[in-house]
Amino acid sequence: MTYPTDKKYPITQDYGITDTTKLRGEEIYSFFDKKHPGIDIALPIGTPVYACLGGIVVSLEYHRGMGKVLRIRTGNLLHIYAHLDSFNKDFGDSVKEGELIARSGNTICWTVPHLHFEIRDLSVWEVKERPFKPEFKEGLPVQYKKEFEYVCNHNEAIIDLAIKYYGKEEGKKNILENNPFLKEVHSHKSLEIGTKVLII
Repeated sequence: MTYPTDKKYPITQDYGITDTTKLRGEEIYSFFDKKHPGIDIALPIGTPVYACLGGIVVSLEYHRGMGKVLRIRTGNLLHIYAHLDSFNKDFGDSVKEGELIARSGNTICWTVPHLHFEIRDLSVWEVKERPFKPEFKEGLPVQYKKEFEYVCNHNEAIIDLAIKYYGKEEGKKNILENNPFLKEVHSHKSLEIGTKVLII
């Protein structure tokens, strides 16, 4: 897994329990048991940001807590790049490890300009337990799985899962290929809670 910048800028907040989470855990990090779910890397605005792993761009959004955010899925892993200034990729784009994906910014930044980088294991049921400490070393993280099973737990249709995991509506083709039992289900009809969907 490659570092998201061309050189190692200072880390201003590490993963887990930090001085900041001790002070503002209830306010900002309560969703993650008062832990910082990623790392913050101090970057000048406009610094190139690179994909840590190859994958599919599944989300470009303006988040009320993280500003401009780009998310990439690699198998069961979701890597998140936040507080960005601009995007160099679009929904559903395939990216390679080390490829330019964005420029750093200061959108909804709580402190100095920085990149918030986070990686989550989507095969873990509890959302608060999905983030793990990133290790930038050769190869894929030990948590990586080429495929994983998603269990529908609320009002979701095939089209929702296509966008969520493939970044665009055309992703429904992948879902139907990998889940033949869904081929007779209308793509906009809510799936029953408990339906297991294989994501590759």
